[in-house]
Amino acid sequence: MRTAVVQKLTKSPHFNNQYGGFTLGGPAIKNKLFFFGGFTERTISAESVFGSGGLTPTPAGLARLNACFPNSVSLQVFNKFGPYAI
Repeated sequence: MRTAVVQKLTKSPHFNNQYGGFTLGGPAIKNKLFFFGGFTERTISAESVFGSGGLTPTPAGLARLNACFPNSVSLQVFNKFGPYAI
């Protein structure tokens, strides 16, 4: 059995989303067909995980919305897949 180690944060964690890629190239057929090259790198930094601050309706609230808007496509998707599908 492993014992969990509790670490106390001394400052807010920093979140990074990093990705990159490259492309290479050169002549395939002399003076007729060529490859190309490129490189890209991107870092998105944030002080916290993204949150919209929006509220998700309770089952009672969802039932009331369905009663008010019976033909709503958005509510049909919400009912089937949940709030992250919209």
